Amino acid sequence: MEGLTVIIWDLLTALFVALLFTLLLSVAFWGARGLSSGIVALFVFVFLAVWAGGIWLAPVPGRMGYLYFFPFIAIGILVILLVAALKPRHWGYRPPQNRAEAIQNAREEQEMGSAFNLFFWVLIIGLIIAVIIRYLTGPMSALY
Repeated sequence: MEGLTVIIWDLLTALFVALLFTLLLSVAFWGARGLSSGIVALFVFVFLAVWAGGIWLAPVPGRMGYLYFFPFIAIGILVILLVAALKPRHWGYRPPQNRAEAIQNAREEQEMGSAFNLFFWVLIIGLIIAVIIRYLTGPMSALY
């Protein structure tokens, strides 16, 4: 039963940290093109990355014992900074001049979306595998 308790605490910690950082990022980029439509995907990615990273890193020893939640927060900060840095900027954006240019732009965006979609799902599956491997092979708690 102790192993299940550790998994539940890890899951709840990752859920809280991911929710906090996803909300922080969505507020920081409020109204940014593309972010509002992908907020669920962003949350799923941040949640799984925080969960996988948090359980693979060891907790930080402190004066009052181990800071169990610190690895989750550290990974959350790194993931959010990475997402913010990789967010496309549209500084040089200019509207299409004619219909052919608009169709070409739409086609390019669709191709980019397809490539991103494949990368996203491969990344999500990889993170899920990382979580499963940690719980199957490692100690149930990093405090162990």
